Amino acid sequence: MRNTIGTGYPRLRSFELRDVKPNNGNFVMIGCGFATRESWKQKGFVFAGIKIVDGKPKVDLFTMTSDSCS
Repeated sequence: MRNTIGTGYPRLRSFELRDVKPNNGNFVMIGCGFATRESWKQKGFVFAGIKIVDGKPKVDLFTMTSDSCS
């Protein structure tokens, strides 16, 4: 099973915050990032949800577009 490709999530290697917007009591974080997984590499816009739990921010899994954000 270790030979399967595409297991796991991409790792965000760098991130530059562009904006944070309110969304139904939570927040959406938008930025430019660089992610890798195995031989895959991509730079693009990154979106992640942020919830406030017990007064502390909790960041959800991120999604990434292939649009250039340079």
